[in-house]
Amino acid sequence: MTDFATSAQWYFDPRVSSLAAPGRRPRPRGVLDLSRNELIHPALDPLIATLLKEVPSTAVTKYPIYSELITELADVADCSPEELEIFPGSDDAIGVIIDAFAVQSGSLILQDPTYPAYRYHAQLRGIDVLPWLPRPGELSFAAVDAVRAMERTPSTVLVVTDPHGMLGRSLGDEAMMALAAVADLHGHLLVLDQCYQAFRGEDRLQPVRGWDNIVRIGSFSQSAGLAGMRLGYVIGAPSKIDYLRRWRRAAAVSGATAWMALKLHRNRKKELDAIREDIIDGREWLAGQVAGLEKGFSPLASDANFLTVDVGEPDDARRLKDHLARNGVMVRSHEDHTGFASLLQFTAAPVSLLHQVVAALTTFDAAQ
Repeated sequence: MTDFATSAQWYFDPRVSSLAAPGRRPRPRGVLDLSRNELIHPALDPLIATLLKEVPSTAVTKYPIYSELITELADVADCSPEELEIFPGSDDAIGVIIDAFAVQSGSLILQDPTYPAYRYHAQLRGIDVLPWLPRPGELSFAAVDAVRAMERTPSTVLVVTDPHGMLGRSLGDEAMMALAAVADLHGHLLVLDQCYQAFRGEDRLQPVRGWDNIVRIGSFSQSAGLAGMRLGYVIGAPSKIDYLRRWRRAAAVSGATAWMALKLHRNRKKELDAIREDIIDGREWLAGQVAGLEKGFSPLASDANFLTVDVGEPDDARRLKDHLARNGVMVRSHEDHTGFASLLQFTAAPVSLLHQVVAALTTFDAAQ
């Protein structure tokens, strides 16, 4: 008998087979896990548990009417229903955007490194990634470099994660306006990933409103603590949103998920806002504590729900990550990315939870 796995492989795409299967590592127990950029707050679980008890049975037993859900969620996303499409998580939205737009251009201008889902989806579809690299010796991306890339590249898609998903830094309003204008002039589509927007502490969306060549990605995973329910969205000009709806991804969003997001933002907004403020305060407190340790650590300015710290040397970053793990704290490293290997990323949390982190940092000796 012929082995099915062998006989069926003639229609496998070798490019796809060669990619590492995506997945998350098991969740450690008994540690403070600051490696996943989830919303961490002692008030969050009781809040979510209370709302889960109130989920109506019809949100589970009946098919959702997605036009109605989108109309309601548009208030939360601060746009019109015609400008909004919902997805089962921002990762799914990224894949559809690559399908919908970058496949046509055959290329993608992408910050390198950035959130890995973009490169993965581009590789999955055989799309050329044109890297927008940080300035040599700097941990920042200069808008002028993206402008130059757009000026010499045929119409394509430019992706900007802002705040950046690894550094936490924002480009700023002036730089974003310049990117939007140049993209419009040269016929590019600007994809603005704003999944950490809620942790900037102020409304900075105004500069990107009104541009038909911009689509914005958002997520309730980090901003509302709904990582397990998977709800993302895309905001853009009605013509682009209408086009994205051909992928029918709203049909993969459960009614219970949408119900939770709506209730959080309508009925428990003050509590949710207070949680976010505590996260921002914790991030800034941790940055101050790290800077004051006199160990040569440099916290980067962050507008996200995490703090990235430059430890100085890649070897020290590896040793510090191991030291923190031995002290019950898990953090994310960027050792696989050239130029970023000296960085460690700490998910932000309320100050009360971060004393354990500072205590562990205090006892670290890079010379060991």
